[in-house]
Amino acid sequence: MSTINSRDVQRNIIIHPNGAITLLGETDERSSVDEEGGVQGTTTTLRIATRDGHVLRNGDIALQCTNCQTGPWSRNAMTTCAACRRLVCIPCAHQHPVGILCTPCHKAVRKAVLRAWLWSIV
Repeated sequence: MSTINSRDVQRNIIIHPNGAITLLGETDERSSVDEEGGVQGTTTTLRIATRDGHVLRNGDIALQCTNCQTGPWSRNAMTTCAACRRLVCIPCAHQHPVGILCTPCHKAVRKAVLRAWLWSIV
């Protein structure tokens, strides 16, 4: 009794600049045909949940914070710094009168404001 087997595996992988690898999803399709012509097929899909609790589906984009280098994050958990335009996660975002700032820009603005205030009282 011989069968014909076929297997197709597709993986969505991110290779980070530091060499770390993140698997975003995998689809494994298997099918077999026996001597009598009977066909059996199975499809297994592995989906990844983002750090903010969303499940990535086909066509979804996984994002990584440029400040803390964590991820994957969904679009809902990311914002853009008003000063440098880098993508940052909500935990790294700081509310400021000029807009939402990443941590390095927030520190620079706070330092500049403090310096200006100190010069104003001298």
